[in-house]
Amino acid sequence: SFPTRRSSDLMQMSFGNRVGFAAEGVKAEGLTVICGYSSAARTYAEQNGFEVQINDLKDISLAEITLDKSEYVYDGSEKCPTVTAALDGAALVKDTDFEVSFSSNTRAGQAYAVIKGKGRYTGSVTKSFTIKKAEIAASNVSLSATQLTYTGKALSPEVKVTVGGRTLVNKTDYTLSFSGNSAVGTAYATVTGAGNYSGSVRKVFYIKLANVTGLTSSSADAASITLKWNKVTGATGYRVFLVNTSTGKLTKKGEVKGNSFTVTGLSAGTKYKFAVKAYRTQGSSTYLSPSYCYNTLSSAPAKVAFTIKTTQKGKAALSWSKVKGATSYAVFYKQKKSDKWTKLKTLSSTKTSYTVTGLSGSKGGYVTVKAYIKCSGVTSGGKFTTKEVYKYQKAAAKKLAEKISFALEIDVPESEIFYITMHILGARSRYSSASLGTISMMDNYRIV
Repeated sequence: SFPTRRSSDLMQMSFGNRVGFAAEGVKAEGLTVICGYSSAARTYAEQNGFEVQINDLKDISLAEITLDKSEYVYDGSEKCPTVTAALDGAALVKDTDFEVSFSSNTRAGQAYAVIKGKGRYTGSVTKSFTIKKAEIAASNVSLSATQLTYTGKALSPEVKVTVGGRTLVNKTDYTLSFSGNSAVGTAYATVTGAGNYSGSVRKVFYIKLANVTGLTSSSADAASITLKWNKVTGATGYRVFLVNTSTGKLTKKGEVKGNSFTVTGLSAGTKYKFAVKAYRTQGSSTYLSPSYCYNTLSSAPAKVAFTIKTTQKGKAALSWSKVKGATSYAVFYKQKKSDKWTKLKTLSSTKTSYTVTGLSGSKGGYVTVKAYIKCSGVTSGGKFTTKEVYKYQKAAAKKLAEKISFALEIDVPESEIFYITMHILGARSRYSSASLGTISMMDNYRIV
């Protein structure tokens, strides 16, 4: 019902075939205007707060709806195909006649477009489309290392998988497995797609035997050198080579299970270059360490052939020829044969003489000279000859006894030779003078 107004104050309204009047400027409550979508009555009713009921709406499900694309490949982005709709030959306008929303369109699987009527259209239609899993093979798979050193345990480099600048997540986008990674040789890392990814990629890496380190000598003599080196984890054995320093050619000298080997047939005081490589046997295959371990080492020097040129009471003047390869010499002394040697002096390789002083005892004691070679931080000493300090005076006395025997036609007993020796030793003190100067053992011999 309308409030009572003059007819001039009323606006005529048409509701279908009915005509009613409403006071101008008066908004009615509880009144529903039933009209066509494009009618003036709808416009008036909406402007003046009337409830409107459209009586000519069309269901959007009657329209022909299509998606421009029904299949995508996952790439991490939202997939939104273009939707077109037509009804009774006329194209419907998006956002005027219908609205579109999407669901499940950011991951692999079935996705949906929901088309909902708008304006003169009502209802809704759901259309599906597919997002296929991406092939993991199209990703970039990188390993933190392609060569690892054998440890006896399973080795696994870090694996990084990226697609279009995105880093994929292990156990979400892919799973990771390794094979052959507990032995020396070729190993594999396999990336298998998961979640939004399918397929697999296999990357190769290698497990190598460690190189030999610490090659040196534990001992040496004039004809051989005993080599030693650090053990290599997992090595079955080692191959030892002699290197020709002129040509670089390697000559195999032996093969051992342990970390020591003696090379024989060498020359005294000579430097040699050696190479050692580890190997490991697995089944029917043999694997070698990638590189050789080299070192230059020397055999021990030869014996020093020394002489006692002159002797005086309490002194022994020693001299010798240079020994091949020697880098130093050492002079030793002991008073009795049972005593331990005492080093008196270490001399450079240019020195070939030394005078021992302070000798005591009835025979003066024993002396020797030993040559040394230092090479690659290793010092090797040669063998040595022990000599009595006074045995040369005794030898001179024997010669003198022979001359006496020949000249006088008599036999000189062995015991008398010691007395002659004493005369030789004492001659200098008895017959020396300022005019004679230094007197050698032979001078003493001639004096007697």
